[in-house]
Amino acid sequence: MIKPKIFYFCYDHQRPSGGQKQMYRHIDILNKQGYQAFALHAQKGYRLNWFENETEVICFDDLGKIYDPRKDLIVLPEDLGEKILSFPGKKVIFNQGAYLGFYCMGLKSVRTYPYLHPDIRAVIVVSDHNRDYLSFAYPEVKIYRVYNGIDPEKFRYRPIEAKKTIISCLPSKNPVDLSQAYHILMSRAHQGVNNIGNYDWAFIENMPEQEVARVLGDSLIFVFLSTEEGFGKMPLEAMLSGGLVAAYNGGPLLEYLNRENSFLSPKGDVLDVVMNIEKITEVFNRENNFLNQVSQNALNAASRYSLEREEESVLKTWEEIIESD
Repeated sequence: MIKPKIFYFCYDHQRPSGGQKQMYRHIDILNKQGYQAFALHAQKGYRLNWFENETEVICFDDLGKIYDPRKDLIVLPEDLGEKILSFPGKKVIFNQGAYLGFYCMGLKSVRTYPYLHPDIRAVIVVSDHNRDYLSFAYPEVKIYRVYNGIDPEKFRYRPIEAKKTIISCLPSKNPVDLSQAYHILMSRAHQGVNNIGNYDWAFIENMPEQEVARVLGDSLIFVFLSTEEGFGKMPLEAMLSGGLVAAYNGGPLLEYLNRENSFLSPKGDVLDVVMNIEKITEVFNRENNFLNQVSQNALNAASRYSLEREEESVLKTWEEIIESD
């Protein structure tokens, strides 16, 4: 059986995005196993350069030279919304953020939901939460779950004793709650109520992958207050790096976060987040046995998301999509 060519549509921007990187990862895995797979960009010769890659790329102008609409497949991100149906031929939706897939369509009547169109051969998702969410909205749609892998060579484990007094976070994720937590902690530091004044904050924004790995390796605490995720990969990268994650107790992150490997707070309870962060900073360098146990538990959980598991799930998913087409 001749395998179809697979084209993953990618945006032409260099803002670091886990979703874009994950598409490149899929393409590399497929090509390694004998498929013809490409990152589809608008500009000729364009490729993402904020992480190392030699991924196969192709532009729209060259697509027609090798694209066969009778059998080839175009993979599209969920946040294109109704524009998904403007692409030709057979399509697969790669939904890495179920919430964005609905939000981008706005509060207006939709003539045809892309997921229900006969040109959509399958939907790929990145977590059980993501799959269950979409399965409820579209009960008849074929949905396949893949696993995201974390590279332990890039995100190397560092024990608590090797950590610096750094708190890192993603400013773009739930900035309202994150700003509250930051200023409550800092105002208490100014009054001498906590020791957060001894800590530096690292805001992970528009950083290349190598710099993100360095920051997470140095950080004692990683704060992540978003629950509107398809999966949430950076908390796992922090855990693999030995960091202590402070997060909300909800959403897809509960697939790998629990009270033994992280510091969880009820969703929206900013004060509880603050108290968890203060608890960590108060005992750091005094009760490292406790923190080391949490860190080790986190490492064990993150290690389950291996590159091998990712590759196996991607290949199995595509085999089943192609067989059922």
